Amino acid sequence: MCSTRGALRLKRMPGMNDAAFRAYSIACSILVFKMFASAMLKAATRTRLKQFLNPGDAGARPPVTGRRQSW
Repeated sequence: MCSTRGALRLKRMPGMNDAAFRAYSIACSILVFKMFASAMLKAATRTRLKQFLNPGDAGARPPVTGRRQSW
């Protein structure tokens, strides 16, 4: 018979400290949450104040001129 009990066990890496890995994963999770919250607050503030870094973000079109610019 085939048992899946052994397949679910993960092998421990040599030299891997459980407490250190747990602290690292918690710190990374906090930083990801902080970056996400910062991005959402920044987007909400820019939308509320109608201040954008690029005119295209606000839906504005660049002024149309008679001449084409050569790049």
